[in-house]
Amino acid sequence: MRSRSTGVLLAGLVALTLAELPAQATAQPAAGSSFTTLDEPVRVLDTRDGMPISQAGISFDLDEFLPGDVTAVVLNVTAVSPTRATYVTAHEAGTPRPAVSNLNVRAGEVRSNAVTVPITAGGTRVSLYNHAGNVHLVADLSGYYTAGAGSYFTPMPPPGSSTRGLPAHRSTPGAASPSRSTTWCPRKPPPSWST
Repeated sequence: MRSRSTGVLLAGLVALTLAELPAQATAQPAAGSSFTTLDEPVRVLDTRDGMPISQAGISFDLDEFLPGDVTAVVLNVTAVSPTRATYVTAHEAGTPRPAVSNLNVRAGEVRSNAVTVPITAGGTRVSLYNHAGNVHLVADLSGYYTAGAGSYFTPMPPPGSSTRGLPAHRSTPGAASPSRSTTWCPRKPPPSWST
């Protein structure tokens, strides 16, 4: 009797799940924002002619470069000659700093990376957090997102959140998989299967 009731319960759950699939498949994506690129990047921060940034980081205002309905900004952030290996995290000023890095750099290096910073609190201030030592930072504004139609950006929760909504991993023939370990070395060409 127990196995029959378990089977009926299982069949009911499968039917309920299958009934919900078409509704999920036709659901509209979350509202996004349209991207506007600047004709030329605008230098919005350069600490090289002053004191380097300590672990406290720095915040700067982008009001004069942006319209009022901005939902995200796109910056090229450059770390210049840090005193120690460090990472830099870009985020909206006044919001909790995410537990991720946007730019990783070794002592003495100059390295840059493109960063998209969601702006959700109605402001246009961005903070750059330096994890270790001192470093000069340079930031160039290359574009921004506003509410409307166009190329969309929908911010996602930081890594580690259970609501990321990322699609399942799909392997492709010849690609690295959990069962295949690959070590990349800049002095050796990549393996033939990677091209």
